[in-house]
Amino acid sequence: MGIVLGVIFLGVTFLAYAIPGIVPPEMAAGHRTVVSQVAAGVFGHGSFMYLVVQFVTALILVLAANTSFAGFPRLGMILAQDGYLPRQLMNLGDRLVYSNGIVILSFFAILLIAIYHADYNAMMPLYAIGVFLSFTIAQWGMIKHHKIEKKPGWQRRAIINTIGAVATGVVTLILVVEKFGEGAWMVLVAMPLIISVFRKIKNHYASIGKQLALPSGGYCPIAIDHTVLVLVSSLHRGTIPALEYAKTISDRVEAVHVELNHAATERLKKAWEDWGCGIPLTILKSPYRSITEPLMEYIDEVEDRYEHDLVTIIVPEFVTKKSWHNLLHNQTSIMLKAMLRYRPGKVVTTVRYHLNE
Repeated sequence: MGIVLGVIFLGVTFLAYAIPGIVPPEMAAGHRTVVSQVAAGVFGHGSFMYLVVQFVTALILVLAANTSFAGFPRLGMILAQDGYLPRQLMNLGDRLVYSNGIVILSFFAILLIAIYHADYNAMMPLYAIGVFLSFTIAQWGMIKHHKIEKKPGWQRRAIINTIGAVATGVVTLILVVEKFGEGAWMVLVAMPLIISVFRKIKNHYASIGKQLALPSGGYCPIAIDHTVLVLVSSLHRGTIPALEYAKTISDRVEAVHVELNHAATERLKKAWEDWGCGIPLTILKSPYRSITEPLMEYIDEVEDRYEHDLVTIIVPEFVTKKSWHNLLHNQTSIMLKAMLRYRPGKVVTTVRYHLNE
């Protein structure tokens, strides 16, 4: 393959100089590529062999693009296994390919095409530097591999890889210097950023692993004595299942209401006498009509009052028949769940009541 590639490259280069009128694509009529001009000079423009060369060239480019979509998702999976990329890149899709890697690669490919207006000459420095830099890194990786494994003949292989690494490394430096103003600087900026992101992801997974590791020795889970707070905005059929569920998981249940409207609060108190079933109702004053601030303060107060490590907050929620109906109702429960999500020692659960049309 190396010999064939070298012969083709040298042959095309020779013909590009030998055939008169071969110019760069941006100077040619119709922006025809050098390969197209060479084929036209050898076989004649529009001839059968000219069309064959054009078709084969397009086919090679399609296969080259497909190589990225076949290789990058697998590379992303390997890096994700080692903890340097998000674990989602390890997921197989319905077609048994790493779909998330394909989606990410497609996104960045579209982004580059949009930024460079699909001008392949403008993107060529990025491609060339990326290719030779990858070759260099791969060669140095093989050198390290041979030194660690030390299989028979490893010295000869290490020397070959060293020669390859030096050769591709020199080409990379030349490209960086020559094409610095044409976009090579982006690679120099992107590489340290990518490596930094890799290390941060790795450190994150390492930290999570240490925090989630099981302690030494056995442990038997025990029942937790905790307080259950049921958030009540008003008393309706959707509130009753939440109260029933609360009484099944704890003997210490309390309903909490934040007063935003005095008249509505008074109606709730009267209805609670018939439907509260002995569950205490706590009214929180909110002079600035804020729901979250007094509620968060009261939850912390309950946690300190009973000196336990857990407070369960139940949010009653009714579900409409059609999704767009949710736009017609107050979505306070979503905001409350989002705020309670990041508070330690709190369990937030939703009891849903499904409505008909």
